[in-house]
Amino acid sequence: IYDECLKLKQEIGDKRGIAQAQTTLAEVAFYQGKYTVVAELAEQSLTLFKGLGVKRGIVFSLGLLAYTAQYRGDLEGAISFAEQCLNLSKEINAPRAVAYCNEVFGLAAFARNHLSEARDLFYKAIDIFEKLGDRRNVASVWIHLARTAYRQGEFESAGKFIDKSLEVSHQLNVQWTLGLALEIMGLLQRSQGKYD
Repeated sequence: IYDECLKLKQEIGDKRGIAQAQTTLAEVAFYQGKYTVVAELAEQSLTLFKGLGVKRGIVFSLGLLAYTAQYRGDLEGAISFAEQCLNLSKEINAPRAVAYCNEVFGLAAFARNHLSEARDLFYKAIDIFEKLGDRRNVASVWIHLARTAYRQGEFESAGKFIDKSLEVSHQLNVQWTLGLALEIMGLLQRSQGKYD
């Protein structure tokens, strides 16, 4: 459907529509784990949005590029895109994008084993997502906190964070977050010698 939308926008020369279709396709590719496709589409949309001066579009494209760089293991790229995204997000008052940037910064800190910093950034992200009523992203960031607590050896805290994520994930039927929660639960049980 989005491919068809993109073709129609290209036929009529609607640059803003083209950029929006590209970011939407990039988001779909992100959830499919097709990070090369995400990067290509997000770069294209970023160029168009910059040319048009559409700041919210720029923020969205930068956010996609930040997450994609993070998941590809490019921490420097992730931080660079997230910093650009954060600055513009504050300028245009886009709190959800600020939360996403904090999440990316937290993931980068986690990857570098800066666990206290990661934890603080995840809490900042959760605080914003909760204020916005964005329960899906709250559930996701609780998982990041659980992973961080697990790595810090705080198994009881990790379990509490997982429970919080599971409650929301079950209510919303978010399979991706449920899968991550179960993975961390397995690690917790294994680390306590509960192999069954």
